[in-house]
Amino acid sequence: MEKRMHEALSNKNWGASSTLMNQIASDTYDYEKYHQVLKAIWSALDLPGRSWRSIFKALTLLDHLVKNGAERVVEE
Repeated sequence: MEKRMHEALSNKNWGASSTLMNQIASDTYDYEKYHQVLKAIWSALDLPGRSWRSIFKALTLLDHLVKNGAERVVEE
């Protein structure tokens, strides 16, 4: 799970695959994994501006989770 989050939010030039984002979206239905996923996203959003790729990837993943993840993502 942590490996997937690291891969999805890395500062590399390419984005996360749709398969990876769908796996993370399915993780949001598990209570414990849900909190880990959201914690990693909020941490990435709190990075300094020079890490803009990670911030962009966090926003992209959050958008995907709102559309395909657990309903709790929308509420949070």
